Amino acid sequence: FDRRGADLVGQAPSGASRAATLALLAGQVIPRVEAALPVDPAHRMILGHSFGGAFALQARAVCPGLFSHVAAGSPSIWTDPEGIHARARDAGGKLLITVGELEDPAAAAAAGEPADRIARLRARDMTGHARRFAQQAGATFRTFDGVGHGAVIPGFLGAAHACLRR
Repeated sequence: FDRRGADLVGQAPSGASRAATLALLAGQVIPRVEAALPVDPAHRMILGHSFGGAFALQARAVCPGLFSHVAAGSPSIWTDPEGIHARARDAGGKLLITVGELEDPAAAAAAGEPADRIARLRARDMTGHARRFAQQAGATFRTFDGVGHGAVIPGFLGAAHACLRR
């Protein structure tokens, strides 16, 4: 959290913040890329995993229309559940949310995951938040069998690519 939290899901005393990261992306990165490459704004995607997934959901709400597609893999909605859920319907576009099956506490317990991991999963309610957000926002929701938080990334990236092609 100390290394990635401020720039993606919060604000640090240093001034690093989610808002500053989004301003940099929208004001400098996207214009530079689009000046150098042929980019179709109808197929401009933001995607992120974990803190990056929460950031992508916030970017969708704060800058509606900037991205035609948003993909959030195992989004860390627990970092600001009230704020993120409150903005579920704030923007349109195609939206994909994914989680790994073993991010659900019951599935993790059945798979023999350590008790401290299961307690963290319960406290953060990753799967529950992701599922509720997807329902609120009318998003596609997908669970990848047999994988946890980190191992879900390859499946998430493949699903995001397929979403962009639609």
